[in-house]
Formats: sequence, structure tokens, C-alpha cells
Amino acid sequence: MTFLAPSLLWGLLASAIPIIIHLISLTKTKEMEFSSIRFLEEMKHESIRNLQIKQWLLVLLRTLMIVALVLMVARPTTEGFISSWLKGDVDSRAVVIIDNSASMSMEGENGSLLENAKRQSKSLIQKLDEKTNVEIFQSNPLKLIYSGKQDRVHSINKAINTITQTATADKLWLDIITTLQSAEQHEINKECFIFSDLQSLPDTSSVNQLQNELNEWKLYFIGQETVQDNIGIYEVLPASQVMLPDNLIKLNTLVTNESNFEKRNVPIELYLNNERVGQVVTAFNPAKGKEFSFQAYPGKSGVIRGKMTIPADDFAYDNEQSFELSIPKQISCMLIGESVEDVFLLEEALKSISGENEYVYLYRKIMPAIDKLFLEDTDVLILHRPNNISMKALDDIQRFAARGGGLIWISDTNEQQTSSAIESALKLPIYVQPINAGAESYYDVEISQKKHALFADLTVRKISAELPEVFSYTRVRPRLNQNVILAMHNGDPFLLEYRLIGGHVYYFSSPIGLAWNDFALRGLFVPL
Repeated sequence: MTFLAPSLLWGLLASAIPIIIHLISLTKTKEMEFSSIRFLEEMKHESIRNLQIKQWLLVLLRTLMIVALVLMVARPTTEGFISSWLKGDVDSRAVVIIDNSASMSMEGENGSLLENAKRQSKSLIQKLDEKTNVEIFQSNPLKLIYSGKQDRVHSINKAINTITQTATADKLWLDIITTLQSAEQHEINKECFIFSDLQSLPDTSSVNQLQNELNEWKLYFIGQETVQDNIGIYEVLPASQVMLPDNLIKLNTLVTNESNFEKRNVPIELYLNNERVGQVVTAFNPAKGKEFSFQAYPGKSGVIRGKMTIPADDFAYDNEQSFELSIPKQISCMLIGESVEDVFLLEEALKSISGENEYVYLYRKIMPAIDKLFLEDTDVLILHRPNNISMKALDDIQRFAARGGGLIWISDTNEQQTSSAIESALKLPIYVQPINAGAESYYDVEISQKKHALFADLTVRKISAELPEVFSYTRVRPRLNQNVILAMHNGDPFLLEYRLIGGHVYYFSSPIGLAWNDFALRGLFVPL
């Protein structure tokens, strides 16, 4: 309970006045003179004890009258939803938030959750006191759609009817905090009503703000129906590293049954450019998911628009997942080395990949010293034993990576360390020292990540027999977030990968050549 005029509560001290007067009167002896025994006869019917009780009851009544008078002037009121129906002329503010995110499109017994929430909000607002200041918000995007008194029924209903269904996720807890922080705070009674299916719980920061900064607000959550019949497609991810018009591409998808009963004979279909290219029919246990892998031919280069679909159910927005695949007509590859002999094996391998369709457009440059690079039309840059890179060329490589270019860095094994500026700018693994196995000795190479996507599409019968023997290499220490794909048996990296700005980098610690390893003679070389 609270009071609109709490300063007047000091008047409660006046309730002690009747008690003080009564106590003072007890200290005075009242004398009564009488001349006959008649007065004594009358005293038989009223004892001294009864007189004292009546006197104290009279004091209590006088005290309660003063207390009631003071409380009436102080204007008491209570906070809360029920009190808003009863309290009369008290300053109150009600904030109503209606969730119109994608999850509210689920169909229930009485229509969609959003339509049900709109009906509930209209009914609740009508039950508030007509002097209440009402603010109504939609959540997606967060927008004030009404602000005014409760008695403007037509305007309130019209505003609520303008809320439309969206296909976006909500930020409900952030919306609640933002709304309450922006609302006026001068009213005594402050209430917030949230109509939502509550798809997420608040984080610790949100809870602290609601408990500490906004603790004067009373929050009421009006929940919605739970999901009854829904299967959802949660992701569609390409698993193929190489995408060619005439090569099979692999797509992985995750489908989950959120219903509390088994679903049978559910068709999952894959479409590329509106043509169905794959289908699987399966059953789902309650609250269980399955992963599926589809393979299909793109058929042509360019942007391929695809989608994964399942049959309609109570929630429509997760019945279809759209995606796009970029199938290049040609990959522009720039190969840079110190001499023709230095890049001969790499050049021949790339030519064999290109084939008659010239899928790989190869531009070879012989540059003992790399001063400047023009990479505007280049997709992949291969640097074989780069020992002398200028700062201008370094800037060109960084800009190339920033726009998503791919870099293959094949390290040299000499005693000269790559400059620290280049190593830092390109996030190269940290140089330790060159390693030489010695005469007639070598280091075996092992696969560090057997499930890496690089090996998913390789057409190699026994990959362990095709791994190289390394005679010399540069020992490096991987940085944070650098993944070792192939490593020597002593743990030193042979091939690792990492992200650089917006691009992708593959790093070899040993050059491609028979003086350093026999990788070029292995069946893994060209496919990899």
C-alpha cells in the first residue's frame, strides 16, 4: 500500500490525544456529595469495573476516529493489477507490449497466437480504470502504436488491429527494458503487460536491470498456447568445398520434430531453381531431430537459388529454408614464384584441374621480389616461397583478403625468417626454425582432422597411403583459431588454415618440390 499524500501521516500522532486526556483524568479524584442512601442503591446496578471498560472503549473510539480521518486525508492506494479496477482517481500507467515476432504466427485453437494476443489485450485494457494512462507497443520492430487514456476504446482497438505478423525473431527482453526506461515515471501505479509466447529467457544483465533499475514496475506475462503440431527445418549448409556445374554438391540439413507425438511419412524435398532434385520420406519421434545429406548437380554456373521444404503444419515459418549457391564459371588464380622451375609442379597440377572447360584461369607471375600486386580480378592468390614482399604488396594482399579472396601461402625453408611486420599483418603462424630430416630420413604426415571438409569430396581410395614424406620444412607454432589439418608425426603443422579479415588462408610449412617432400608424386596432391 502507498499514499498519495504521505506527509499528512504525521497527523497520526494526534491519535494519542484521547489516551493522554484519559490518563490525566485518572489522576484527579472526583468527589460527589449525596444526602441519602438512595445513591448507594443506584450504584448496585453498575460496578466500578464496568465503568472502566466503558471509559476505555470511549477512548478507543475517539482514537480510531482520528486515525481514520488522517488516513482519509492521506489518500491510501494499493499497487497491482486488481487494484486498478478499484482504486478510483489515482495516477496510473499501463504499458502493453504485444509480441508480433515469427513464433507468434503459430496456429492454435482460436487462430494464430498473435490474433489471440490482440483479443486478450483489448479485453484487459477495458478492465483498467478509465483514468489510466495507456501505452501500447508492438515488438517487431519496437514501435509505440497508442498513447492516451483507457476510455478511448475505438482508438485503442484500431491501433491494436494495425499490428501485423512479421517473419523476424524477437528481442523481447531488450524491448521490455527499452520501453520501460522511455516511459514516464511520475505515476504512483506502474504496470506492464506482455503478451508473448516467451521463446527465450532473460540473461543476467536483463534480470539485474528489471530488479534494480525498474523495480517500481509490476510485470505481468500473459502466455500463449504451446506448440502442438510442428516440424521445423533449422539449417541448410553446403558441405562441398568445390562447387562446379557438372559436379555433385552436398547439402546438409537439420530437421526437428517439436510436436509431442510421432510424425510419420514426412517428405523432405530439395529444390534448385524451382526444380525438385531430391526427396526423402521419413518418420520423427516426439521432440527429436534428424540430420540429412542431399547430393545434386547444379547443372549450370552462376547463382543457384534453392530451398528445402516440408509439409504445412501449425507453424509455417520453419517449413521452408531458402539458400543461394554461387557456382563460378571460372576461378581466377594467380601463381607467384621465384622462377619457372620453382612453380612448375603447381602449374601442371592447376592445368590438370582446369581441363577443357578452363575452369581455372591461371595467371603465372615470376617475381623474385614482390613489389606490387594487382588483384582486382583474382579469386585465389598462391605464393610459393615468398621471401621478399614490399609493404605496398602487403597492403594489396590485405585488401585482397578483406574482399574475401583466398590465399595459399607455401613457406620456404631457409634460415631467413619472414619479416615480423608481414607475419603479424597476415596472421601467419609464428616462425620457430627450419627443420631438416637428414640424409635418407623423412617425416611422416598424418591427418589431424579426419572429418575436415577438405577430405569430404576427395576421390582417393586409401588416403593414408597418399600422404607425403617430408624431408625439410619450417617449424611454426599455430596462433589462436588456426586449425592444423595435416601434421608431421612429431606434431609440427604441415598444412593449416585460418580466417584473415574476410578471406581464407591455407598455409603449407614445406615448399612443393622434390627437394623438400614427395607431395607432388602422391595421389592426394591434385585432388587436394
